[in-house]
Amino acid sequence: MEPLVSATAFATVISLISQFRSERGASKKLDTDEFMAWLSENRHEEIKDLLELNTNTTISIKALLTVNHVELANKLDALDKALAIYASGSNDFSDLVNSIKPRFGLSSQAVNILKQLDESGGNGIVLAKSKIITLHILGGNAKQIIVDEHRFLEDDLKTLEEYKLLRYEIGSNGSDIYLITRIASELVATL
Repeated sequence: MEPLVSATAFATVISLISQFRSERGASKKLDTDEFMAWLSENRHEEIKDLLELNTNTTISIKALLTVNHVELANKLDALDKALAIYASGSNDFSDLVNSIKPRFGLSSQAVNILKQLDESGGNGIVLAKSKIITLHILGGNAKQIIVDEHRFLEDDLKTLEEYKLLRYEIGSNGSDIYLITRIASELVATL
């Protein structure tokens, strides 16, 4: 399946599950058969057929239908925020994200930190605090990450950690270490 078709199908299925849950009520126990019948009733035969092709998909939908309505809403909200964060790193989508969800975008400095770290081939950065906070690269072919807005550096690092683009660890000497994640490297490759 092409990436665009796959992404669209995923977003459509999530949206339809949410709509189905809203229409049927938060407290009612729902099952996959009801959802599939609802898809047919609402002229979503193509999606229904796609879902029925894969047993794992059906099992996943069944699991989502049994999740508490409030919990599902919270998970969908987190997914929405994560998508906005990732999309904001792309020049093609950043303006759209900033107009729809201005608080959820990655700053240009945060994106730049990821780019520099990924391009260096390093596996992480050590936060060195002195008069000016600096980021030293662990491994790789560069020594340091260049930042422009030092006053927002810790905020950017926290945001990158929150969205699992960097993983925080405390070094053996008590230093703050941020390790790059696979998803961060994949995000940088798309920018």
